[in-house]
Amino acid sequence: MKIKLAILLLVVGLIIISCKKEDKQPAPTTTNTTGGSGSNYYPASSATVFSGIFTTGNYVGSTIVGSTTYTFDANDARAYFSNSPQQYINTTTAVTVNKVYLNGDSLSYNSSYKYYTSINSVSLVSETWSVSGANGIGTFSITNNFITPSATGYLALPDSISLSSGFTVTINNVSNASSASIFLSDGGTGFYTANLQSGNNTLTITPANLSGVSTTTNGNLALLLSSKKAYTISSKDYQFNREFQFNKSVKIKP
Repeated sequence: MKIKLAILLLVVGLIIISCKKEDKQPAPTTTNTTGGSGSNYYPASSATVFSGIFTTGNYVGSTIVGSTTYTFDANDARAYFSNSPQQYINTTTAVTVNKVYLNGDSLSYNSSYKYYTSINSVSLVSETWSVSGANGIGTFSITNNFITPSATGYLALPDSISLSSGFTVTINNVSNASSASIFLSDGGTGFYTANLQSGNNTLTITPANLSGVSTTTNGNLALLLSSKKAYTISSKDYQFNREFQFNKSVKIKP
């Protein structure tokens, strides 16, 4: 359900257009006890819970809100901080910092979702995060050499799905992804997810797989690709994610 919630919140956020200008102030001065800034100076971490989660990605597709279909293609960024290590964003443990910058542009804090987010579409050519710390989060800067995960075949995902017949998905050339999946949601509590492997994939999704999904005209079928890294910075573990998501509105029939 955490994956489902993340998709829905992101899609709604991409639809809401903001005219607020980004803060172009210089990034904060870096404090780094290891003698430099950037990923080469921070040890890789094998942690599964984190004091901060940084996410950038390319999000494309369409979604239905009410009776209106919206299309989108945006590069988005989010940064979350916690007073205790978490596997996922947990609003009950979230804390604020003084400033967060991505490539010199400041992110704005969303008091509802408890994370910092980009106001406008961001560039994914480079990725340098700078944090001016507070509330137990240190001040640091780090540059990641992420490549956005990719695949082919997702444009042919079906417009409608029959629960009694199931459907077949072909997604090929999955690359640069540490995790990949197909996700179907009925817009309520029903959903189904299936993992993909690197390279070529043909999935046959059966009626039994869809037993928990309900019929709807406002379903969502998504391809989710993610590449993850983690580093230890000033004795705390931070996760960095690069994502690609393709979302398609689908009708789910009996």
